[in-house]
Amino acid sequence: MNDRLRILLIDDDVTSRRTLSASLGRSGDEVDLAEDFASARPLARARPYDLVVCDARLPRGPQGLHEDLRERSPQVAVVLVSSFATVEQVNAALQQGAYDFLLKPVEPQLVAALLARARERAVTGRRVESLRGAIALRDAFAALMSGGPTMASVQLRVREVANGSGPVFLVGEPGSGKTLTARAIHALSSRAERPVEVIDCARDPVKVQCELFGSATSTRAALLATRGGVLVLESVTAMPRELRARVLEAVMGPEAPRVIAVGDGFPTAAPRREARRSELLAWARASEVVIPPLRERREDIPLLVEHFLQVMRPGGPTTRVAPAVMAALIDAPWEGNLRALEKVVRESAGRANGHGVIERDNLPPHLAEAVERGSSLVEQVEAYERAVVRRALESVHGAVARAALELGVPERTLRRKMRQFGIAKETFRKRSRYNHLLVTVPQA
Repeated sequence: MNDRLRILLIDDDVTSRRTLSASLGRSGDEVDLAEDFASARPLARARPYDLVVCDARLPRGPQGLHEDLRERSPQVAVVLVSSFATVEQVNAALQQGAYDFLLKPVEPQLVAALLARARERAVTGRRVESLRGAIALRDAFAALMSGGPTMASVQLRVREVANGSGPVFLVGEPGSGKTLTARAIHALSSRAERPVEVIDCARDPVKVQCELFGSATSTRAALLATRGGVLVLESVTAMPRELRARVLEAVMGPEAPRVIAVGDGFPTAAPRREARRSELLAWARASEVVIPPLRERREDIPLLVEHFLQVMRPGGPTTRVAPAVMAALIDAPWEGNLRALEKVVRESAGRANGHGVIERDNLPPHLAEAVERGSSLVEQVEAYERAVVRRALESVHGAVARAALELGVPERTLRRKMRQFGIAKETFRKRSRYNHLLVTVPQA
């Protein structure tokens, strides 16, 4: 993990600012300078900092600097420096949250000790945030990709490629969850605490090249920032062939990032021919994962709808979906896949306005018409029963007897319904659903 500190030095004395900045930057850390709070505030808004070193005797600055610092840098350590301070002043500063208080001129060995402590604190904080994000991402991936046998095989494939170190090619229709899958592969791998960046290759090729390799106006380059981490190339087929060749050459080094290429619309004949003509795509396709469209996993729609509703109101009142509405959602074509389904659920729940049930009138017009044309009563009841059975089995990880008890029906009745709806208990077993999604925590 990157252990360089991002430091902001605020001091109105030119000589002191020059001396301190030289000491603070001696280990290669990034040091930004400001002469007062007014000039420091835009910097605090623009980027996060690990350490802020500030002259304790500066005049009171504009309101909001502290909030700007905490908003962008919640774990920032603030160190005050002064040419003179009483014991009472030092104690008061520490009680108010200062990380340390140093007297000018600050000895180089004290600066070195301060940087060592701040570095350990920052790296620990970054690791915690990285793993926390990886766990949240794992849970989101499990919720969006879990369900029937179609997605069970995709999850197993994702587990396989996550354990590897070579390139990966993710293919599927727009909105099917490819970028989420790419981030999940990173979160599930041994590189979970290493940096990951997503580059949209469908934009202006000049801008894409600058993002990847840096430019005269910006020294930041994604290929360098993700060393040892993961570089996700979205819409990689839109990248010019010359730029693909340059990227392929750059990712062959020992410390190069792992490449996850993302292509839209695969697999079809034309893109596959393009992949064979491009060395980068042919190289990435050594490990290919195909994300199926939502219309090929309709049995997952009730669980996906429930997931989106829970995300919208965590811990709040549960919003339900009327059986006729659920039937319309299951039967819809979903050309926009997961992205389109989430948008419909959010908008419909908003129109329901806390009434607790999403009805026909809450749906967008094209789906409301489908409800108006209507499924038969039998189809509506079956759609509702299917969702109830799946939810019950989900809650007990596939234990049929327990699910039947919770539903208040004989076990044989539940098993008959499972056969009728093509629902397998193995889909919901805790071991098969979650064990392969556990984040590997790298050793410190």
